[in-house]
Amino acid sequence: MIYMIRIQFLLLCMICALPCAVLAQEAEAIIFGKVTNEKGKALAEVNVAVLNQVGGVATNDKGYYELPIPANELINIAFSFIGYETIQKPVKLKAGDKMELDVTLKSDSKRLKEFEVSGGERNKAASVTKIEAKVIERLPTATGSLESILPTLPGVTSNNELSSQYSVRGGNFDENLVYVNDFEIFRPFLIRSGQQEGMSFINPDLVSSISFSAGGFEARYGDKLSSVLDVDYRKPTEFAATISAGLLGVNGHLEGTLGKKQRLSYLMGTRYRTSKYLLNSLQTKGSYAPSFTDFQGLITYRLSDNWELQGIGNFARNSFFFEPTDRETSFGSFNQALQLNVNLFGQENDSYQTYMGGLAMVYLSNNKKLTLKLLGSTYSNREVEAYDLIGGYAIGEVENNLGNEDFGELTSILGSGLYHDFARNTLTANIQNIAHRGYWDKRNHRLSWGLKYQKEVIEDQLNQWYRTDSAGYNVPLNNPNLEFEESLKTTIDLNSNRFSGFIQDDWAMGVEERLNLSAGVRFNYWDLNEELLISPRFQLSFQPKITTDTAILNKGGVERSLIFRLAAGAYYQPPFYREMRDLEGNVNTDLKAQKSAHIVVGSEYTFNMLGGRPFKLTTELYYKQLWDLVPYDYDNLLIRYQGQNRAKGYAAGLDLRLFGQFVQGTDSWISLSIMRTQEDLEGDVYYDYFDENGEEITYNNPGVPVDSTLIEQGYVARPTDQRVTFGMFFQDYFPNNENFKMHLMLLMGTGLPYTPINASPEWRNKSRIPVYRRVDIGFSSLLFDREKRELASRSPLRGFKSIWATLEVFNLLNISNTVSFTWIKALSSDYRTEVLYPVPNKLTARRVNFRLVAKF
Repeated sequence: MIYMIRIQFLLLCMICALPCAVLAQEAEAIIFGKVTNEKGKALAEVNVAVLNQVGGVATNDKGYYELPIPANELINIAFSFIGYETIQKPVKLKAGDKMELDVTLKSDSKRLKEFEVSGGERNKAASVTKIEAKVIERLPTATGSLESILPTLPGVTSNNELSSQYSVRGGNFDENLVYVNDFEIFRPFLIRSGQQEGMSFINPDLVSSISFSAGGFEARYGDKLSSVLDVDYRKPTEFAATISAGLLGVNGHLEGTLGKKQRLSYLMGTRYRTSKYLLNSLQTKGSYAPSFTDFQGLITYRLSDNWELQGIGNFARNSFFFEPTDRETSFGSFNQALQLNVNLFGQENDSYQTYMGGLAMVYLSNNKKLTLKLLGSTYSNREVEAYDLIGGYAIGEVENNLGNEDFGELTSILGSGLYHDFARNTLTANIQNIAHRGYWDKRNHRLSWGLKYQKEVIEDQLNQWYRTDSAGYNVPLNNPNLEFEESLKTTIDLNSNRFSGFIQDDWAMGVEERLNLSAGVRFNYWDLNEELLISPRFQLSFQPKITTDTAILNKGGVERSLIFRLAAGAYYQPPFYREMRDLEGNVNTDLKAQKSAHIVVGSEYTFNMLGGRPFKLTTELYYKQLWDLVPYDYDNLLIRYQGQNRAKGYAAGLDLRLFGQFVQGTDSWISLSIMRTQEDLEGDVYYDYFDENGEEITYNNPGVPVDSTLIEQGYVARPTDQRVTFGMFFQDYFPNNENFKMHLMLLMGTGLPYTPINASPEWRNKSRIPVYRRVDIGFSSLLFDREKRELASRSPLRGFKSIWATLEVFNLLNISNTVSFTWIKALSSDYRTEVLYPVPNKLTARRVNFRLVAKF
């Protein structure tokens, strides 16, 4: 009887609800149309919605939309898209009416675009810095790499203008993830200096979007300790091309579509670069012959409205040939001015050849709620490092008395000798992987997941040695055998498999989505050390409601907003080949993952100043607890790992960034970071020795030891402990003439710690390299713009869209920065003891570069 009553009640509800549903359907109308930009190009993924109501639709690939709206009432329809002004259109229709409403969106130069989520991503909780691709078009950089802009961001440091490597919040470059179109990017293993490095993988001419996270990143990203750089290449919609030529090289790109329905798109770029012009400003003179070449392509074919096939390929050949002749380096203090003179013989001939290919099959459901991707890629690398260098050196004091006729000349020789550096190293690496990724949008949730399998085969043949001979006798003294300070000869073969995956949910809560939560978990298993890693991570953001003065909005300002963020999680880095090889060339296959726990607290405040211009202040406090660390030291750019999990540590700091329009219509920013990172190594002990009077024996107080005390070193600075860094990227143009532009990059960082060669643990990272300071500036002039000039039918310029001329000044202030030290051994005046002299290795001096950029 009870069940019959329930059934009757349900039937009654359905009967009563039916007329209401019919009335609701009759109370609707429909608007439809097309959204284009100012040039008439269709815009996809434009958000079309009733103002102040949840929901809406997005335009398709051809710019069309259709939106049901309430009938018989006046409503405002909002059209919004990243980089364009939001437009509102008032509409009032009767029930059942249909109306065509076409809209043209105008580019919005005042909109803060750097933190907008691209690619349909919905995670608003994660703190991700967005950089516009057009910023790097005329970036004044010695390497020509996209990564050169990163050190201007908070928490990111770089102390070598010849390299694209960077460190983030106390980590080294091996701790950074790099992705291009969801494919993980690898780099060569044997590079020792910026002279050898050449170009990075990412081609700036092909980039559409750049995202960077300095820590506390999402579970969907891989297993590294420090950061993520996520780059997407463009998907062309029309033909375009560029050619750029300057004193440092030539590069060009080509893009377009094929077929009546434009199902096939292609994006290709090639680069040739030589750093000979820059290297000729270094202390070591000789014949430099660097040559760096690469070719990249991205081809996309739309099989249907739901299926798409993407293919990416890269070939790179970097070679470095050098025949040195001599070197002269002055260093020391005013009271003791020193100079090193070296005559050099031999040559260095290094080559790095890389192949990378990837395929991706993408499925997009009809309602665009479900995306499935199947990815496969292969990476092949062959590196040859061959050098045989002999140097005969003399080190002495320099006359510093201006009144002396020998001013600037060597007055006394403190030591002389010879060193011999030899290597014949070959490394090949083959890495293949296959992965699946999925995204599913369900109301206020976006669920994402992924699985990946990776196979690695690495073969390394090492044969290198180094010896020093001082004053005609091989060091150390009183030894009848010829000894080498460093000698490695071994063959290493590694074959292993990795399995990883993740699941993540991005949840936008509330009608206005002011509270956002992203939570996920990763796993990673490596069959070589049989270690299973589980890494939970989450990000949370809250945006309170604040108001903006209407007068400011009417003047073109932005709405004020304040977002608070919290991120925490486990970030584990399974070992790769570099971490496993110790200083003697042995490989530790039992090495465990380096581990860390991150917590990041931050805020973003968007506001108006300087007459209603938009600005954003970003603040983040972070703490990273580190354990199972593999200690390492820097040798120029080469990271020399100890191959053992024998350290724990931490990194803590504050990052600040002010982004906005310091000059009307241009984006600039300044960044300040304060950071400290330390480590405690197991077994790093040393002894203090005392004489018979109980006084400690030191260099200035020699004696016969009769007693000693064991000292545990404790926490010391890590090699990346750069306490304070400041970065700035600034853009400007001539008043009333935006055809003349200026771009400036400024970097400053306190000195990095270093350890003297063969020093005891007592002196580990106790000394510091001098402060790093550098200013690069570029001036650009628009020589020709087809949209602003009428041309004759036979004009040779008709094929060009624009032509820019750029004058760049690298190291504007001509500051002599130190990258590392060469340790020179000499004998004391009594020939009884040896003395170590740290001779600074300087970076490049001021150089001027000119280049032309033509767009078609």
